[in-house]
Amino acid sequence: MSEGGCDKTLDIMRAGSDSESSWCVARFSEGDPPNEGFSLNVFERDENGTWLISVNSLSECEG
Repeated sequence: MSEGGCDKTLDIMRAGSDSESSWCVARFSEGDPPNEGFSLNVFERDENGTWLISVNSLSECEG
């Protein structure tokens, strides 16, 4: 997604977690006309208990 873009939306489709990791799959939309796609995000907890993004993958839908 473009930095500074307009009309951004992010809808969480599925998510899960345990004590050390979490993940979510989301649908995103941005701009006019909209660019749309899906995002997979994986988070891991560091030694201080802070959640950090370890994997982020964006896939644009052509349409």
